[in-house]
Amino acid sequence: MLTRFFKKREGADAPQANPAAPSQADAKAAKAKQAEDARAEWLPRVQAAQGDDAALLLITQTAPLWELKLAAVEALSGEEALKQAERELRSQDSRVHRVAKKRLVAAVAQREARSGAQAVIDDASHLLNETPLPANRLVAIDRGWQALDASLLTPEQATQFATLREQLNTVVREEGEAEQRLQQEQQQRLAEQARQDHADEEARLAALAAEPPAEPEPEVQALAEAPPPPPPNAVLSAEQRAQLDSVLTLAEAALAEGQLSDMQQRLQEVDAALDALKGVSVGDKLRARHQALHAELARLKGWQKWGGALALEALVDEAEALAKLTLLAASTEIANVPKLRLKAHAESIQGMRSRWKEIHAAGAPVNQVLWQRFDAALQAAYVPVAAQQAALKASREENLQSRVALLDTLDAVPLGDAPATPEAQAAHWKEPLRALGQFQLAWRQLGPLEHTVPSAKRKALQQRLDDSVARIEAPIEAARRTAQAERERLIARAETLVQELARHPR
Repeated sequence: MLTRFFKKREGADAPQANPAAPSQADAKAAKAKQAEDARAEWLPRVQAAQGDDAALLLITQTAPLWELKLAAVEALSGEEALKQAERELRSQDSRVHRVAKKRLVAAVAQREARSGAQAVIDDASHLLNETPLPANRLVAIDRGWQALDASLLTPEQATQFATLREQLNTVVREEGEAEQRLQQEQQQRLAEQARQDHADEEARLAALAAEPPAEPEPEVQALAEAPPPPPPNAVLSAEQRAQLDSVLTLAEAALAEGQLSDMQQRLQEVDAALDALKGVSVGDKLRARHQALHAELARLKGWQKWGGALALEALVDEAEALAKLTLLAASTEIANVPKLRLKAHAESIQGMRSRWKEIHAAGAPVNQVLWQRFDAALQAAYVPVAAQQAALKASREENLQSRVALLDTLDAVPLGDAPATPEAQAAHWKEPLRALGQFQLAWRQLGPLEHTVPSAKRKALQQRLDDSVARIEAPIEAARRTAQAERERLIARAETLVQELARHPR
């Protein structure tokens, strides 16, 4: 009976042929053949449409396979065609749409970069025709070129800008050399004039000495009979003359090297020495050298003031350009404006203020109008830096208040008197330990103390942290030491009992 039942079950469970299986395989094979036929038909169309964006767009709309559409999208070259393909493929295969969108973004970035590069190149070309070259315009051109992505530019643009920049460098170098030659020629002219004046003065004195004395007039006769004024009390000693000659030589050397501050210091030493030698004849040669150096120093001081005024104007232009760049970076209406690196931005502002002080210290004239323009421009450029510092200050103050609140919560944890028994002590310290663990976790989540709280309040906060943690940790550590000592005492007692039992077994 049972045998027959199991035989029937085996017969019923025997696998039967699935008539649908061959049809599914046939469908897959037919589908693969259709795809292969479509590739064979459409790939030549894609190849033939290369360079024709309209034909490629038609393929993206009508091709039966996504890889054919992808090949057509990758062959598109125009920005308008890519924009149309991206718009039409949004509701179709996401793989093809992603590629179309990526290529459109790249095409827009390339167009804008090349347009910006051409604008910089045009500015550089116009700058070559200006004399003298304005330093602030040259700085703006360099910054504009550095802000571009070089990988998106054409090789011709890179070569053209490099050529223009080299030409600008040559012009700047030639202008500097011409200015230096002009100053040297003027210095040589003045020195030659001083030597000529000295020679003329010596010739005039020699001519006067060679002329016979004129007959005194009657009115002057009485004065002539008066005793002549006493001669100078003294003349320079050889040591004093050598000392003055040495200092004057140092002043002349400083003049030749263009070190006006050293030259002025040496002349002040000579002036002080001559003041101390009143009534002593220093000689015409030393006096002529001294006067010539003073005249040259006054002339160079005038040139220095003029150059300082030009430097201040260039610095004001640079500050105003930085302020404009700051406003552009803050604008939301202009696309592809490089973001400000606030640390370098703040350093640039500080550097400009330092340069202003250096130029004034070098003798540039005070110009209140230029200073007001300069200060207003740098204040405008400093706005994002000030905003960042204000946000950082507010964040640090908020972090400080959060830490103070944590410390207040920890200080509010009651400790009470510790029980006598170890079991009761373990239960007694459980809640303070849990509160301390939660406090330490929350404290670490607020970040490192040296970077997140105001520096003026850091020391006091660290001291309070140490005190608050020690209030809980100190009694717990004392309880641990007491428990450890009790355990060691019990272990020693047990070992003693074992030894006694070993000596006196029952």
